[in-house]
Amino acid sequence: MNKLLIVTAIVLVAIVPVKALPVISKDSKQIYCNGNSLNIIELYEKEIVSGKADPALILADIHHIQQVAGVSKTVLLLKELIRSADTDAEKLYVQDIVTLIDELHQKDATKGNNRWDIYDNIKEKMPQSIAALQCTNNPYFLSGKNKVRVFQYQNGFIPVKQFTQEYNATGLCSGSFKASVPVTLRIYSNMDYVCYINGKKICVNALTDKKKLVRMFHIESEGGFTVALYYKLAEDMFLKIQFYDDTDQSIHLPDTENSYYHDVQWYETYYEYENQLLTQYNKQRSNDPAFKLALFYESLQSYEALKYYKEALHSYNELAACRFLSLLMKYKYENKVLGYELVMQSLLKNNEKFRSVLWQSYYDYIYLKKSFDANQGHYLPLLIYLLYREKDVLINKRANLESLLKEYPYSNDLAYIVAQITAYHDIEKAISILESIPDPDDKVTALLIQYYEQNEQFGSIVSVVEHNNESRFFDKYIHALVALKRYNDAKSVLFKRIARGFDSHAYALLATIADLEESDGSMYRKKHEVIVSDIPWHSDYLKNAFDDYVYQNVFSRLAFETIQGKTNGLLYSCYALRFINNTAYCSIYDLYYTGSSSQVNDYAFGSDVTITGCTIYLVSENGKIEKKKIKYLNNSLQRGIKACFDKNLNSYALVELSFIINKGIPVVHIQQNYNLSQFDMDIVVMGSQVEPVIVSELQGNVTKEEHGIQHIRFNAYELSAHNNRNFMIMALTSENLIEWINEESLHFKIADYFLTETELNGKTFEEIISELMGKLKQYTINPTPYRATSLLQFSRSGKGTQLDAILYLRYMLAKNGIMSYIAFGCSHSSRFIDKKNKDNRLYFDTVLLYIPLSNEKGIWLTCNATYPSSDKIDIDNILLVVGDEIILKSKNK
Repeated sequence: MNKLLIVTAIVLVAIVPVKALPVISKDSKQIYCNGNSLNIIELYEKEIVSGKADPALILADIHHIQQVAGVSKTVLLLKELIRSADTDAEKLYVQDIVTLIDELHQKDATKGNNRWDIYDNIKEKMPQSIAALQCTNNPYFLSGKNKVRVFQYQNGFIPVKQFTQEYNATGLCSGSFKASVPVTLRIYSNMDYVCYINGKKICVNALTDKKKLVRMFHIESEGGFTVALYYKLAEDMFLKIQFYDDTDQSIHLPDTENSYYHDVQWYETYYEYENQLLTQYNKQRSNDPAFKLALFYESLQSYEALKYYKEALHSYNELAACRFLSLLMKYKYENKVLGYELVMQSLLKNNEKFRSVLWQSYYDYIYLKKSFDANQGHYLPLLIYLLYREKDVLINKRANLESLLKEYPYSNDLAYIVAQITAYHDIEKAISILESIPDPDDKVTALLIQYYEQNEQFGSIVSVVEHNNESRFFDKYIHALVALKRYNDAKSVLFKRIARGFDSHAYALLATIADLEESDGSMYRKKHEVIVSDIPWHSDYLKNAFDDYVYQNVFSRLAFETIQGKTNGLLYSCYALRFINNTAYCSIYDLYYTGSSSQVNDYAFGSDVTITGCTIYLVSENGKIEKKKIKYLNNSLQRGIKACFDKNLNSYALVELSFIINKGIPVVHIQQNYNLSQFDMDIVVMGSQVEPVIVSELQGNVTKEEHGIQHIRFNAYELSAHNNRNFMIMALTSENLIEWINEESLHFKIADYFLTETELNGKTFEEIISELMGKLKQYTINPTPYRATSLLQFSRSGKGTQLDAILYLRYMLAKNGIMSYIAFGCSHSSRFIDKKNKDNRLYFDTVLLYIPLSNEKGIWLTCNATYPSSDKIDIDNILLVVGDEIILKSKNK
């Protein structure tokens, strides 16, 4: 179809008369706004059975229904819902979504004919983020050596969940198909993804774009086409791809080994029901059509729903306001976008005229922040939100919330947060709560396995994993089998995994099992080394060499200190950090004289830290070492360590605390605050792709070891200046720096339609800049350049990070027609420990904005709101990001 025909088709759609939208009755609005979940679901059931339900409202509220009524009853109700559709267009949309939800719960794994390739994302160098793909139009092509051929199921689902190895990386699924006639490609998925056809990007379906549950594309290609879909893994993820002809009938296309790269004609299509809703909205620009569009997009799990809810509130609509708040609450406790709580506060403040029971509950608990009685919560989404918000308070009160589970026995979300709260004082009861869930999702299963592991119930881990997704919890599964000494079973599972092509980590596990069996594991170890030597980003790359070096250094120091017989608190501390891409695998080793357990360090971590283990090595007077593990990492680490010291009356103890930092950029900040005794300290670091940079006010002794290991030693005298014990460690490449800033920029702009004041009054370039810098002076700026919140959070709260301020400046300049670029700099105050090689590695501690005035000249803006600032920048090594390049820029140009 040529472009002229496409335009004609769109015009024809726009002039077709649209039937009036169904109206939600006053009784239905009243029952909903009374805020009792059980009554709401009963209302939905009556309306569905009588054929009077509003399908868009039901589908938008489907998660709520399922949490109250359970999966089986919800599916039965949905099958009846199709009868409530008023038009053929609405019926097709409802039928499509209902069929998808039904099939997701059937879990039919009957193999079909079509084959797809799923790439082993441990062996292949994948893009680090979907946002990185969104910011570039470059096609991505991968070699064919590291792919697994899988069959698509008959219902259209592709088993990406079972065949994707690394859950913290991007995945790739691709397939080639013969086609002699135009087809419509339909993609159903809850994941963020980018879709390519014949190497050309056609769709970004992500949080930072117009993400929807269903995307449809009309494709015309001579001979055939190749689909490549990069995806970001999600909890309970699914991917369903089907082809349809011009009559909307599902068709089968034969797959082929060929890959196509020729130009292909395509355009995105939409549900006819969506076209009708948009036509009605554009025609009337009133509350009801906006509300219908909001419900429609919410049913497709699209963030566009927020925009239309905002439009719907221009007139008095309490039901729309309640639905809007419910959606904002969901996003808030899922932490999808920072700043939604501020929107909730504003919405409640500006609509005090609403008087329904549900609205008053929102007003009291969210706006006024009144004390919360969990047993009085009758609207399940609000109850769950408040449990998350009041989690720490409820833990301190040792609240018993089991009565809530009796009222809502089908709610996985409720059971999850209740189990988290309960685990702090009774982990066995928390396990019982999770075990009682009849159809647990991935999130519940992961928490249950975590608690089993802490409680050393390894047999239960094996049972749970074997009945769920083995790939998702593979390492936990193998470790549990090994803990049970079921070595033959573990080896059998690993050999099967190797046969499927996933061998990069399996051989290392086989070598470990061989060591435990006291047999020769050298063959497996050599095979593993051969494989990972070609994969520098692999998590096992040089891991053994690094761990051996750290252990030798730490335990040598342990032996030395025990011989010396020192008796003052903390004697020695070692920070060991190994970078793999954007993830830092860290361990802290603290050696104590335990005569005074009150001198234990106060271990505090940021929100981006996941603690993975705590082991204490207790040294007796005769030098014998006893190993203890802290099981319940949810509780206070300091309290658990002290209790271990008090219970075991040993003279010396070495605390090993392991954790992972994953913040999108390979940056670690260490602040050592211990001041109760003098101690020596080491930092041992290794990067997989680049040599890390260490910056500190202190002067340490640097040694370079084998395999790229850097060892920095600080003596007790050097550490005596408590205020200077700050260390920045960074392992940046130009690629991950570009990917990171692109992702931060895209996430920063999410929901920017909530920001109304984007136009500036200035007429000239200088006036616009001066006005904008004047606005920035009203903000409170935290100097960190390594983290951004969101445009919504920054603009509504009046405070944020240095990176927030720079991204805000760039956004506002772009809205007013001025182009600018992000730049990174290193201030003179930064003191590199390894001064000789500092110019060969990437490091930054400040962010700037560059506005080009010509090919050779431009001006610099900083977050301190000074203008012009080109002669005030005390910064070296400015790195300017332009597209997919980093340009070294002088501060004087």
